Amino acid sequence: MRYAFCMALYLCASAVPALAGASSKQWIDSPGCVELCGEIKSCAAKANRAEQGRVLCHIAACESGKFCGKKQVRSPNGLYHGPFQFVRGTWAKVCQPFFKKAGITGCSAKGSIYDTCCTSMCAAEVIAAEINRGIQNWPQCGPAAKRAVAAETPAK
Repeated sequence: MRYAFCMALYLCASAVPALAGASSKQWIDSPGCVELCGEIKSCAAKANRAEQGRVLCHIAACESGKFCGKKQVRSPNGLYHGPFQFVRGTWAKVCQPFFKKAGITGCSAKGSIYDTCCTSMCAAEVIAAEINRGIQNWPQCGPAAKRAVAAETPAK
């Protein structure tokens, strides 16, 4: 069922076990991920979604796995692209209209699906606006990211 869900929504390389782990824990502290997370948080803030930064870092680390921080991450089957593992259909139907509506320039080029800032802004919007069920677009990595961030947050 998870595979049909992923194919219907055009997201989630977590369905491709060779690329993504079940969580970000293994990769989040790697030098590539630390650098990537800094950029993700900055870009989420540019899109007025700073509150999504930590969750986005964990999703990207989980989705990218051992390739965290590398340019042009692709799933082994070639369908999923970038740190959030978007498929081209989602990029065209969800992300590009969002960039246009928000007046975000620089994310319309063909290779922008690999641009950390562009993908971070789109992923933040997908989550915040609950597009196609929001964080559930990443069925393994989304909930794992929420749990990881909750575990990092000190109790009040």
